[in-house]
Amino acid sequence: MLKANKLKAKIIERETSIEELSRKMNIDKSTFHRKMKNNSFFVNEVDTIAKELRLTPEEMTEIFFAQ
Repeated sequence: MLKANKLKAKIIERETSIEELSRKMNIDKSTFHRKMKNNSFFVNEVDTIAKELRLTPEEMTEIFFAQ
């Protein structure tokens, strides 16, 4: 289950935005919001987010794969 609040906090912490991340993922920001709400990111999108936000493996697990 996606921890959207933790993802949003990391976006702010890294001084970027959902708009910037969505551009790097080649999707519209409304699509990013929908994917975040529905926990429907593809693996390659999770990889892109993790790379752009410089997430550690532990942070990735905590944000994207928490129970």
